Amino acid sequence: MKYIICDECGGFYELEKGESIEDFESCLCGGSLSYAELTPKGIKKTTKKVEKDYKVNIRHSENLSENICPLCGQINKVKAIFCSKCGKILKNRGSNRYDYSHVLEEREKRKKSLRGLYERIDLWGVGCGIIFLIVMTVISNIIIFLGLVRLTVQNANEPTLFAFLGGVSLISLTLFLLSGFISAAAIGTRSYIDGGVNGALVGICIAIVVSIIPGALILVYLGIIQWLTILIGGCIVYGILTGAGGLIAVAVRKHTGII
Repeated sequence: MKYIICDECGGFYELEKGESIEDFESCLCGGSLSYAELTPKGIKKTTKKVEKDYKVNIRHSENLSENICPLCGQINKVKAIFCSKCGKILKNRGSNRYDYSHVLEEREKRKKSLRGLYERIDLWGVGCGIIFLIVMTVISNIIIFLGLVRLTVQNANEPTLFAFLGGVSLISLTLFLLSGFISAAAIGTRSYIDGGVNGALVGICIAIVVSIIPGALILVYLGIIQWLTILIGGCIVYGILTGAGGLIAVAVRKHTGII
């Protein structure tokens, strides 16, 4: 028998015949899943090498009647109500596994609707990204304005002006990526979907604000079609940039553990 365990909340599930870790996208809490093994002290995460050669003592498994805590993996008495290690309420008393099979069913339901997408939105993370982008944009615009004044006073030539504008574009690109990065880092997710969704929302919100502020002038002089074009185009471009930043943050968190 093999188990999978969540790296975040510690919830685990005994794999049925024909199931593998590839059947599960992630834990419901958003954490990534890993193979695990049954030890005298509970369910523990195992390495890939152990995973391939892993065999459970059938005799011990058949005689196992303890109640395993789904949170920390502690083996408790059959009739125990609370875990003796972490204090979690044991709802599945008398069972030697945590029923985690509903993950597959829940994932299929979410594929048929957008509800799962809405559930992934974290307003705290999106807010952090928006605040960072607004503050840094104001600061960078002040610096850019001072730079333009200095170039104008010095009568800078065209190559210098083009180089300056290229630097401004690079700064703007970096700020959008960083805002998405901060959004995903703030919620501490290990899910690429969560990181991408919350990161992209930062750019979409900024695009809407930027389009609404001068919206009246654009409607008067250009018309509603042009205004909608600017709005949709801004949402797509800004959303892609900040969403990429969110994906980068998740990758850094999963592979380095720095954030």
